[in-house]
Amino acid sequence: DSEVSFVVKPFAAASGIVGEQMENKAVLPEDREIQRRTIALGDLLEHFQAPLLIDYFSLDVEGAESVVMEGFPWEKYNFKII
Repeated sequence: DSEVSFVVKPFAAASGIVGEQMENKAVLPEDREIQRRTIALGDLLEHFQAPLLIDYFSLDVEGAESVVMEGFPWEKYNFKII
């Protein structure tokens, strides 16, 4: 769990997490910045008692895939198709 800065751009499709390794490197004057709490994907799956074998998983987080999947319990959850 952590808190991230999220930038809301005038063109919504370009909005996202702000950070050096993200597509949004900085907050521009025309942007709106908000703080959001996060939860690890593995913790989310466990909380909602997801099955250990998941048929299909799609992740589109605008360049933050490695951040989202960092620390994921691959030994616990398996995906048929990613």
